[in-house]
Amino acid sequence: MESLRYNLSQLTSFGRLFFLIFSCLLAWLVSTIILWLSVPLFFDISIPHIPYYLAHPHESDSASFLLYLQGGSSAGLFIGGALIYSYFAERGQSVWFNFTAQHSRYNLILVGIGVIALLGLLPMVDALERLNKMLVFPESMSELSVYFERMQSQMESVIARLTAVETPGDIAFVVVVMAVIPAIGEEWIFRAKLQGILQRLTGSAHGGIWLTSLAFTIMHQQIFAVLPMMLLALFLGYLYAYTRSLWMTVTAHFVNNLTSLIVLMNFPDAFHQQDFLPLWMYVGSAFLLLGAIVLLIFQWKKLGIHQIIPSAQS
Repeated sequence: MESLRYNLSQLTSFGRLFFLIFSCLLAWLVSTIILWLSVPLFFDISIPHIPYYLAHPHESDSASFLLYLQGGSSAGLFIGGALIYSYFAERGQSVWFNFTAQHSRYNLILVGIGVIALLGLLPMVDALERLNKMLVFPESMSELSVYFERMQSQMESVIARLTAVETPGDIAFVVVVMAVIPAIGEEWIFRAKLQGILQRLTGSAHGGIWLTSLAFTIMHQQIFAVLPMMLLALFLGYLYAYTRSLWMTVTAHFVNNLTSLIVLMNFPDAFHQQDFLPLWMYVGSAFLLLGAIVLLIFQWKKLGIHQIIPSAQS
């Protein structure tokens, strides 16, 4: 085992990229098998009927079944994948999220400023999402347009079913599955692992951030939310590059997810709203974002950080 870990730790950047993908797929496969086998133990659903309820989420008696599979598969794919990759390719180094790295610039002030910056960004994300939904495919791509619209409709149907909860326990379950697990898992894989690999492959910190953001956007498979997803991914990518703290991006990612959940749970028709927010909200958010950036720069100088974007080798 030790010789295997040593050999994997000596992989080239391309090798690390493929092993990261392999780790995620392996963890997802194992977690999916375990989840499906355990469904009859917790729910009145037999294994052969699982695909049907996944395809028809509104026919499930309880959202807990969907949340169970969603949370488990997400944790397996990202958190499980990151654990496997960290244990073998990094020989256990930074296995706990890169949260306890010696050179982490994390502190509560930076996290607070990062959250303020994200809140300032949200109205812009909302505006981009509404613009993105106005996307019209040419006649020659009508079949592709129908496919994407159907996929978007299915995604909205699943989310609507997952968020149709009322009891405090169910709400807490939704928050864990749809806000906490994605924030930890996706940031661990995309920012702490993939971004560094792609930085070394491209020889550019910016190249690594942009390619990671593109991969993050594609992974979510939301063609009518590509622009806001890309903006959010770039924000998180540069935030991680600036602060060197995964706590920072996990917190910002969680706040974004939680904000979306609050909106969807209180305004179920939010998916179909076409109107833009009032102008004052966009102006106010711009000033909030600008103020947060100024505070971040001030904090970096206070901490003696002179190299804002690290080199691709760091």
